[in-house]
Amino acid sequence: MATTPNALPYPLPSSAPNMPADMQALAVALDHKVIGSFATAAARTAAITAPNVGDLTYRADAAAYESWNGAAWSLLLTSSVIRFRGMLAASTSVTGAANIAFTATEDNVSGWNATNKNWTVPTGFAGLYLFSIQCRCGGTAAVPIAELVINGSVVYIGSQPPSAAAATSTLVNTRALANGDTVSAQSLNAYVATVSGNDNWLSITRLGPS
Repeated sequence: MATTPNALPYPLPSSAPNMPADMQALAVALDHKVIGSFATAAARTAAITAPNVGDLTYRADAAAYESWNGAAWSLLLTSSVIRFRGMLAASTSVTGAANIAFTATEDNVSGWNATNKNWTVPTGFAGLYLFSIQCRCGGTAAVPIAELVINGSVVYIGSQPPSAAAATSTLVNTRALANGDTVSAQSLNAYVATVSGNDNWLSITRLGPS
């Protein structure tokens, strides 16, 4: 049995005739050349027990293409641009020193966890990230102070506004992140968001390799 440059097997004239075995060998080889579609990661694991490096699949539950890198299935993007933006509903009560419950309005890698209220760097996309946070209150009872939280620890604190109606704390920062790092936003103080519903946000953009 010989193989093509793409490792597809074919019988030689001198090969013993065995059409079922030849067809099976070709089908198995082609399985690693096509993009398989699976409902979930579990369904893929059950179907592909021994993936090859470079195998591509599509996951319907994540609406994403993923590639096997030899150790895990990693997200495959047409570019290295990763964007997340979360907004806070109008008049939301924000607990101090706790992850803010943003609603994802843009998340091209599905990295937001609404339960933990944080965003996770996808496998294969470590690098330098830009963060922007804005916390704006609707009254004067409490003043927000934006905080950037990486892996559960506050790493940067935003501006500290004076006590006034619609007091606004902003934060812009860049950080190098590793695969699996988590990002969230907090306010040092509890506050109630403004009624407009569009001026409390968390924005994350991957700038490139660190």
